[in-house]
This record gives sequence, C-alpha cells and structure tokens, in this order.
Amino acid sequence: NKDKLKVVTLCILAATTFWFFSALNKPDYATLIEYPITFVYEDDSTYVLETLPEHVIVEARGGGWNLLRKTLLLDTPPIEVELDNPVDTRYVTGQSLTEQIAEQLGEVQLERVISDTLFFRIDRAAQKEVFVVIDSSSIILENSYQITSPINLSARQATVIGPETILADLGDTLYVSLPEQNINENYQQSIPLEHSSSDLVSILPEVVDIYFEVASFNMVSRKVEVKGENFPNDSSLQVLPNSVNVSFWIQNKYIDLIQDYDFEVVANLRSLNEDDSTIIPVLKSYPRFARDVTIKPSKVSVKNAK
Repeated sequence: NKDKLKVVTLCILAATTFWFFSALNKPDYATLIEYPITFVYEDDSTYVLETLPEHVIVEARGGGWNLLRKTLLLDTPPIEVELDNPVDTRYVTGQSLTEQIAEQLGEVQLERVISDTLFFRIDRAAQKEVFVVIDSSSIILENSYQITSPINLSARQATVIGPETILADLGDTLYVSLPEQNINENYQQSIPLEHSSSDLVSILPEVVDIYFEVASFNMVSRKVEVKGENFPNDSSLQVLPNSVNVSFWIQNKYIDLIQDYDFEVVANLRSLNEDDSTIIPVLKSYPRFARDVTIKPSKVSVKNAK
C-alpha cells in the first residue's frame, strides 16, 4: 500500500509540474503585480512621520515566464519617485507613475495602475530649548525629614531634537520626577530625561544628575511673651493673653542651641481690628535654623487695664 501511495504521489507531482511549465509557455496572461517604488529626496534634515509606500499595484499582461519573473521581482528595478519638496508633498497618484512603470516592465505590457493614491508624510527637522525643572510633588520624604540644601541639577536646560510638528506641541518646561519614595538620606541619582513618547524625538543631555541633602526634624514649642508696640506709655491698655505658643521644626543637633530670647513676638496697636479689638501678633525674630514657625493663638485681644 505504501508503494502504491508513493507512485500515485509521484504521478500527481509530475502531472502538476508538466501543467505548470506548459501553462507558463502560453503567450498571453494577465495578473496583478506589486511593483516596487522608492522615494528620492534630500533626507539630511527630514523625518518620515508616516511610513513611505514600498509598492504600487499594477495589472500587467504578457507571457507566463515573463510575468513570473516580474511577479517574483527577479529583474525589476524599483520606480524612483523624486520629491523636490518632500515636506509639503503629502501624496503621489498612481496614475502619475504610469509612464515610468510601463518603461520598466519591458516585454510585459502594463494594462493599468490599480493603486489610486500613495499617501505619506515627511516633516522637516527642528530643535527646541526647554527648561529642566524638578517636579516638587514627586519628592516624597520619610516622615519628619526635610530638604536642607538647594536642589542641584546638572542641567537646567535641554535641547529637544525631532520633527517640527511634534516639537511644536511640546511644552517649554520638562518636569523631572523622582522615582524613589520615603527618602531619608542625602539624595544623588541620574534620571533619564523624557520629553515625548515618539521614537523620532531625542533629547540632549539624555540624563540629569540630581543632588540634595535631607535631615530629620523634630517639632518643638516655646512659650513667648507678646510685646506691645505703639501702646500708650501709661499702660492703660494690655494684651491678652500676654504670651503665645511658638511651634517650629528643628534638627536635633540645634535643639540645645535654642534660647527663649531668640524669639520676639510683637502686637502692634496700629494693626488693631476695631470690630473685635484684636491684633494678629507678628514674629519679628527667631533662630535661623527653625523652620515652619507658627503662632497660637493667631490673634490676641486688647483690653483696658483698668
């Protein structure tokens, strides 16, 4: 049975091969061919935004062997489409290529060009200067930690290079985000710059180095006397309460250096709110290493001393 099957298979193969070669010898066939094309233009300062067409579909007529060679593109040089102004040209009609294709087909006759319009998009190259800024909302420190130095960037500006139309839609500021969270030590990292999702856009420099220092802080409070300013010399008016609670954040290493006399809180009678006889006390001085200083209560009352 296996031998019979092998004989049948060989017979079918031989018959198919004979038919194929016999058919190719016939002088008149029509078929569709994907004819290769290439675009010729000055590309030193341009970008291709939409892929350039590589073929145009044509209907051709001729002998079987000739059509087979053209279909397999064995002896078919591509049609060269010259673009004098590639940036402002958006398409080429298939009909405009008829004469060139007919010449290239040689012994095969061109019946018609099937492809109607070949669309593409080429843009001129451009570059844009942008500011590099840290996105402050991305700096997440561990509880009680604060930044204690300027935030240093290795580059404050960058150059974005790419297609003109894409760059026109980009902003003038590049915000850099920190990937780390709960930072509790001095920060030093190199972070890649990204200003567009397009692969056609590049940026220089490609990375920016970021450095800043952090330290742990504690909340501290001091009771401070409120001094009256521009009050009558006869002490007929007094401030109540006569002291306020001053709270602030400070590094541990500075806590022992804090003295009560480092703080001065003043209530200026000229700032009196006559509707409710209150004054907003002002912190006139405090230690330079104290941060986020607040006063409570936020208002004091002015009363008759008699």
